[in-house]
Amino acid sequence: MQQHPPSTTKGQTKWHQFIGCLKPTFARIQTPDEEPEPLESRPSNRSDTAYLDGLRGIAAFIVFILHLWMPFDRTTVLGYGPGLSYGIFNLPILRVVRSGKAMVRIFFVISGYVLTLSPARHYLDGSGEHHSKLGKALIKRPFRLFLPPIATTLLAMLLVRLGAFQTAEEMEALPAHLPAQTIILRKTFFDQLVDWAGFVAHKLTNPWGWVEDLFVDPDASYYGAHLWTIQTEFRCSIITLTTLQSLFVLRSISMRYFLSCSLILFCVVWLRWDVALFLAGMTLCLLDVERNARTIDRNYLGDTARTTDSAHLRPSRGKSRSRFWFEFAPWGFLMLGLWAVSYPDEKAGRALGFGLASKLCDSVDFWQSVGALTVVWSVGRLRPLKRMLGTKWLQYLGALSYSLYLVHYPFLETVGWRLTQLLREYFSSAAVQAGVSRSLGILAGNVIAFIFSTLTLLWVSDYTWRALDKPCLRMLRWLDSVL
Repeated sequence: MQQHPPSTTKGQTKWHQFIGCLKPTFARIQTPDEEPEPLESRPSNRSDTAYLDGLRGIAAFIVFILHLWMPFDRTTVLGYGPGLSYGIFNLPILRVVRSGKAMVRIFFVISGYVLTLSPARHYLDGSGEHHSKLGKALIKRPFRLFLPPIATTLLAMLLVRLGAFQTAEEMEALPAHLPAQTIILRKTFFDQLVDWAGFVAHKLTNPWGWVEDLFVDPDASYYGAHLWTIQTEFRCSIITLTTLQSLFVLRSISMRYFLSCSLILFCVVWLRWDVALFLAGMTLCLLDVERNARTIDRNYLGDTARTTDSAHLRPSRGKSRSRFWFEFAPWGFLMLGLWAVSYPDEKAGRALGFGLASKLCDSVDFWQSVGALTVVWSVGRLRPLKRMLGTKWLQYLGALSYSLYLVHYPFLETVGWRLTQLLREYFSSAAVQAGVSRSLGILAGNVIAFIFSTLTLLWVSDYTWRALDKPCLRMLRWLDSVL
């Protein structure tokens, strides 16, 4: 039997290790003697909120879908009807797959919920640890939110210097002719570095300015037009955690909810929907945790009552109305929530299914915010959906969600939009030459571009997750242990 020299074997081993690092998690094959890499980036003691991770992953993917097609189709912000669009994905509820703006609202509700969960549990168990949990969360939050996007925007700056990004003129020349918010190429590398540092300091990490003031200048340089959510998340996180600290001082449960609902209403009156959604997620979590605590005390669920899901409650057999409420009403609320989430961003009054709603209230912020809260509430009470969102692939998508959100826009500016335009032009031209409808050729180009862009983005997101996001999470766990 031929034996290879040790140096050759070592070289092959290093090469295989390098290839293994590049292979995405979803493409790895588990062997009997190989432990699978965990798909979740969170500790197992949060399995009761695993459905929120799956929901967050779906929301992040829908944001990518919206941004992929916006430069090619102006109807992404419209509903279904004459003078708008007759596309099937512009119909009520089906339009959810185009409602990227509403998905960000779901992010905000989930963030408020998750931030509240651990402090609320420790408050109710009487351990007194809630003060420590709140303090640690306040310290860790800026590291969690800011470190990954600082790294990805720095990489975007380097790619701009290499000429990999589309220019504003190229982006505005795409079929929808939307105004571009992209990175401006400066004369020197030093000027570019200063420009990037200015974006990080004045926009990305600035909690003092509202997004309406920070991300509107068409002549400014944006190292990620989608990153307006990061500074918004930070500001709303601080407000949520400090509000929790104040609410925990109150012994009266009714007063606690009165104040939290009053704060939400106050934010709505001042049109601060981002803060209102965080506080709504906080209030929803408090309700779930306290309801679960009462359930444990009454011994209704036994050992299975460790989750925050009140959908496990089962009324007595004779109470048909209660049975309907617990088992069937959440499905109805889910449909209403999906309808509200699919409320068009523009011209909703002319769209099928939204005319009456727009007459009652013509605010897209109102309807999509109500829809986001309703969807999160109803999903948490539907066991089949929670099981679906807890499946391996949706948990994987949830683990990737932050990385996917951070890198999807730079990916589109460097690869996605160019590839989509190239394939649309190629297949539309081929269709005309073959005597087939040009629109059919464009559709074929769209499908192929979507498949290729999705697979490539998942690979890029997976590598970003392993190389950047997971080390940040490990650092936060270490920081938690030393605080």
